[in-house]
Amino acid sequence: MGALYDPNKLTPNLSPKNGVLKEVGADREGQNYIFGELSRNGRQFVYDLSVIFTRSEGINIAEDGYNKDHVYLPQINLALLYSVDKGLPTMVRALPGSIKDISI
Repeated sequence: MGALYDPNKLTPNLSPKNGVLKEVGADREGQNYIFGELSRNGRQFVYDLSVIFTRSEGINIAEDGYNKDHVYLPQINLALLYSVDKGLPTMVRALPGSIKDISI
């Protein structure tokens, strides 16, 4: 797998020991502000529902659930709303439980 190019040379310290990820993840008001600004003037949006399986302990929203692959592990559903006009994500939400797959 290739490396991602970082044009701004950012080097965030994302170690669990410093608590930055936990703090950012818990700041719903800040997230809503950022995504609200990103969605401003957007006219066309698409969404994606993905699932993340975890064996981590202490994740309250991870629940055992049925899925199309018949994998029975704790899972978290991730909803992403994306602005086609701007080419940017406008909302990300973690949802508990299993969500039934729908085919069109």
